[in-house]
Amino acid sequence: MSACQTPPMILAIGSRNTFLHVYKDDRELLADKNIGAGEEEHRFPLEFFDSEGHRLAGEYDGQWSLLRLVPTADPPDLDVLKGRVQQVFDHMRSYAKEHPEKVALLGLTVDELIDTLPRLDEHLDFRMSLLACMDSEDGVPSREAVHSHDEQDDWTSSPSHNWAHIAGR
Repeated sequence: MSACQTPPMILAIGSRNTFLHVYKDDRELLADKNIGAGEEEHRFPLEFFDSEGHRLAGEYDGQWSLLRLVPTADPPDLDVLKGRVQQVFDHMRSYAKEHPEKVALLGLTVDELIDTLPRLDEHLDFRMSLLACMDSEDGVPSREAVHSHDEQDDWTSSPSHNWAHIAGR
C-alpha cells in the first residue's frame, strides 16, 4: 500500500502550539492512556486533527475517558494545520536552545537535536515530516522514560518524539 493509500495519521496538538504527538491512526491514539502526560503537559487542552487537515472532536464517557474521535463540521484546512505544526517545531527548537541540560538527557547536543527536527517547506512531504515525531518502529517506546526524563539509555523513540514530550508545555 502506498503512502497515499494509507489512512491519515492522527495529531494531538497542544492548544498553545507547544506540544505535538503523532499517531499512525485513531486506534493507536485511543490505546495511549498517557496522551501528553509528561511533566506539566496537562495545563492546556489538546486538539485533534488528521494529517489531511480535518479537525476532530473527542467523544467521552461519563468519566471523561476518550472513546473515539469524530470529524467536526469544519472544512479541512491543511495550510492552517501545517502552520500549527511548524509553530510546535519552532517551539521545540527554541526550547532546546534555552535548555541544553534537558537536551543532554537524550545524549545529543543542541545542534544535533535541532538537526533531527523536521522543517516544513514545499519540498518536504508533510506526512514524511510527521513520521519523525512518531514512536519507534518497534512500537514499544519507553513512555516511562519519556515522561520521567530518565537517562538516555532508556529512550527508544525518535529524538524528535522524545523532545516533544520534554519541550511540550
